Amino acid sequence: MRNAKVKTQPTTNTNSVSWRAHEKKSEQTWGFSADTTFGQFWSDIGAAKDDIWWYQGIGMNQEAVISVEDEFNKLVQVALSGQENGLGYIYIRRGLDADFISS
Repeated sequence: MRNAKVKTQPTTNTNSVSWRAHEKKSEQTWGFSADTTFGQFWSDIGAAKDDIWWYQGIGMNQEAVISVEDEFNKLVQVALSGQENGLGYIYIRRGLDADFISS
């Protein structure tokens, strides 16, 4: 693993950090408490209303979509499980048009 300088972004939630999300493209990492709401998460990562983002946790074979609250609840469970097992963070990324083009 390379030694990369991690840029950590502050969150709007003042409770202790329970899980982290990392975006590879920007090299940003955000910390969130277990009770972070979807709205807080969406705002903190800079997502727009109609954005689609993807996440992948350790042990997941592929990315999963995160664009509505129900999906966010699953993301939090994956992230908290990873933290309990000593894993640093889940990966997130903004969806691209290429993600939705069928071949």
